[in-house]
Amino acid sequence: AAALPAALREAAALLADGRPATTVLEAAEAKLHAAGMETDYLALVDGATLEPLAVTAPGARLLAAMCLGSVRLLDNWPVG
Repeated sequence: AAALPAALREAAALLADGRPATTVLEAAEAKLHAAGMETDYLALVDGATLEPLAVTAPGARLLAAMCLGSVRLLDNWPVG
């Protein structure tokens, strides 16, 4: 379960440095799968509207819902 906030923290830092969202999200998802989690969703969104973003913008957030066995884990992380 600790892998989820760690992956979001790392992804947020990479996105804030200008890395492409698709690449960052795919890498984060791969790390979470390696930790035994299944993805429900992992997305970069506008923090106010929750609309998906292709690139980071002020107020952006990472949202995640993962399953670890029968437990569903939810988290979100600010970007920037």
